[in-house]
Amino acid sequence: MRQWSLTSPQPPSYDDTISVQASDWFNALAFAQPSEKHPNGLIAAGGKETIVYVKEPGTTSDSDPYRILPRHAHTISALAFSEDGSKLISGGWDSQVFVWDVEAGDVVAELTGHTMTVWGILIYDHKFVFTACADKNIRMFDINGKLLRTIEGHTDVPRCFCKIPQGHWSGAAFASAGNDEIIRLWSLDGAPMGELHGHEAYIYSIAILRNGDIVSSGEDRTVRVFRDGQCIQTITHPAISIWSVAACPETGDIVSGASDKTIRVFSRDPERHADAEVSVTYNDTETANANFASTDHQIFRREHQDVCYSSRDSQSKHAFQEGGATRSW
Repeated sequence: MRQWSLTSPQPPSYDDTISVQASDWFNALAFAQPSEKHPNGLIAAGGKETIVYVKEPGTTSDSDPYRILPRHAHTISALAFSEDGSKLISGGWDSQVFVWDVEAGDVVAELTGHTMTVWGILIYDHKFVFTACADKNIRMFDINGKLLRTIEGHTDVPRCFCKIPQGHWSGAAFASAGNDEIIRLWSLDGAPMGELHGHEAYIYSIAILRNGDIVSSGEDRTVRVFRDGQCIQTITHPAISIWSVAACPETGDIVSGASDKTIRVFSRDPERHADAEVSVTYNDTETANANFASTDHQIFRREHQDVCYSSRDSQSKHAFQEGGATRSW
């Protein structure tokens, strides 16, 4: 797990510090806002090791974690802190969801009933928790583990959430998205409030900007921005998968993390834009990747439309040609 610190605002530059060096991958990360006990906040990370590491920002991999939380039997796929940072909820490939007391380092509740991987967790407030499960259902619990309702509506696996502020143009309380390529808007009691369309593949992550715009990222190489029910901006990346997107509450910047091992920061503030060389390099790379994808990929699919199949989990596509040959990419 790396922490990035802004070292120069103009042009923007960053230095990174490795906070946790694990033996295998991390795929869940959460941040607790600063509090009286933790003035710099806390960071939690979990992944294939099945352990949740809790660290204080600014510490290096040589320093001991603030907490080590072992309980899961398989890869950890979702983490979320409560607003005050006192609780941490973890979910995993083992279908288990644990509510941790961060200071004690103990499990204080379990959210049961999941039958498959738990991909997303939203702690809505001090009372309610939502989970996104690979069984295509969203579940609503109280913080003590009581199941309140099961929300159906996704036609494929839901993966992610974001909380919607009061007075939002959608009238919704929260949003969810996943493999069915649709951002779905919900009331607090699970009633559908609307849908946002635009993505052409799995949606991996959603967030909300300070002005109320909803931002999302997915397997279609894009970050998309939605306002008043419409997609108002599409930011195409020079990468296949845009695994994560986040919104900075102070600046309104958008941060994306992609399969090309790159974190990118996008801003509407001209004073925060990258210098010309960085912008040209990004645009040239994106154009080259877009041309490759739109030409070779589309022609290949058209010629072999009846025999193409895909496996998004392994990010591969295959086609059988006459004579038994196979092409894949």
